[in-house]
Amino acid sequence: MRPGSTKVLLALGAAAAAGLVFALFLRVQPPAGDELTLVPIQRDLGGVPALPGTRAGIDPLDAELTSRFPPSTFLRRPLSPEEVELLFALGQREFDVYDPHCYFVKRAGLEGRRDWPEHPEGHYAWRTNSLGLRGSAEPAPTSPDLRVLVVGDSHTEGVCLDAETFPARLEQGLRQAHPDRTIEVLNAARGGYSFFQYLGALERALELEPDVLVVGIYGGNDFEEVLTPHHYFQGTLRPPADKFRELRARALKGHVASIGQALNSVKYFATWPDQVDVALQAIRDCCTEIQALCLRRSIHPVFVFIPSAAEIEPDGHPKLREALAMLEVSPEDLRTSERMADSLLAFLRQRGLDVLDMRPVFRSTDVLLYWKADLHSNLEALRLIAAELLALFERRGLVLGQRVRAAPGRPR
Repeated sequence: MRPGSTKVLLALGAAAAAGLVFALFLRVQPPAGDELTLVPIQRDLGGVPALPGTRAGIDPLDAELTSRFPPSTFLRRPLSPEEVELLFALGQREFDVYDPHCYFVKRAGLEGRRDWPEHPEGHYAWRTNSLGLRGSAEPAPTSPDLRVLVVGDSHTEGVCLDAETFPARLEQGLRQAHPDRTIEVLNAARGGYSFFQYLGALERALELEPDVLVVGIYGGNDFEEVLTPHHYFQGTLRPPADKFRELRARALKGHVASIGQALNSVKYFATWPDQVDVALQAIRDCCTEIQALCLRRSIHPVFVFIPSAAEIEPDGHPKLREALAMLEVSPEDLRTSERMADSLLAFLRQRGLDVLDMRPVFRSTDVLLYWKADLHSNLEALRLIAAELLALFERRGLVLGQRVRAAPGRPR
């Protein structure tokens, strides 16, 4: 254990016991109205930040203009079930169980149905297979010509039918375009995941030997959610959200989806601007580990950035506009989120990785792209993501095996 980590653990436990909010939200049965009810878990593993605000004299939000990204500070160790409960409130996640790689995964063999008035059918059903992956299909017993693993959060897991998620639509498109090939796309995404879980989901699936990895990054909360495990592994304390707790408490009354899907993250970084650099460092470190693991296993990584409704269509959602005002989020605060995305995508491109930025595509259409009830990506948004991914797969020849070089010991 790192020096001083015992004190950190005691402080974290005390903070959890005190019932402080750290903005992890659980989904429950929606009411009759147009806003989905989410339950905030009262935890905030907070304190005074121990990491420096900037490193190497670099403005983290101007990092896309330079190649001088700081070196990795990656730290991680296995988490016990008790630690996962502390950090992620596993006991309050109805459908999830402990997992050593991802910390929590959806239970295997589940079936569910949910009323959803905005859906064309008025509801959607979902299943998990024997591995806890979205959908009922099992991985083929023998490796197909192309196996794609998709990781991400709830926008990738999908608030829709199994066949309507963008991983499922990608599989459909690839099979139609290449009927002579056996193709499989596995959806390993889960609501509440962030970058440490994206790495863990890849590690969990290595025995399946995927050929391509797709990482769905959601700009609305991934940047903020990476901070809790990052600080924990670093032995530092994450700054609390006390400074805007009263504002958030008022905004949560009728605007929970707006807070959970975008505005908590925006307000947090506006309150603690030094954490912008800490979050970007943590994210770059995780992405570096993902790239290194992919290279060792001859997996081709693709990163997809999915923006939030606050970035794309705030005028299309009255409750989102109200929440922006109640939480006192300024245009400059929203711009910080955009610049964080720009910095991360510049880093990924600099490392020679395939990057798909959905912001220009989303902004080019007049159709609403987020469910009004909970601001998750709707069917049109999922269709657009799948179409852009399909085009990228074709441009790069990924179906035909034009991927990264084979790693030593695993020739292709």
